[in-house]
Amino acid sequence: RDGVVTANAQRRSFAVNLVVPTAAGPITILRGWGSVDATVQKQTIRFVTTHLEAYSPPHRFFQALELGLSGGPAFTTLPVVLVGDLNSGPDLRDPEPVLSERIDHVLTRGAFAALRARLVGIDPDARTPSGLWPSDHAGVVTTLAL
Repeated sequence: RDGVVTANAQRRSFAVNLVVPTAAGPITILRGWGSVDATVQKQTIRFVTTHLEAYSPPHRFFQALELGLSGGPAFTTLPVVLVGDLNSGPDLRDPEPVLSERIDHVLTRGAFAALRARLVGIDPDARTPSGLWPSDHAGVVTTLAL
């Protein structure tokens, strides 16, 4: 967008990832994060996005921990906005999805105020012609102010 300057783009795989044994050998399910520093009106903010392990709570815990440790994207003196799917289970063909869990989150550290938040991807008209939903869960759009 106009007036936004980005710098310090980073991405990494987590040090701890789920390894699934198979007949052909082990398969590592790589998860990771991406971040960027964005400056708007002379205020720099670190944006971080991630998708934590969905099928193993211990792996998910260590991945979340890694985000804030030295070398992790949230280990900064900048204000931080962390967004992501922090746990999910896919079901794109559910004719009437039940939104019973909140798995997408917008987390902040710093002097942020949430002005509004809304769910997206929940309108049945958003499905593809074959009946697939745009995601396996509703997304969250949040407007923040410093």
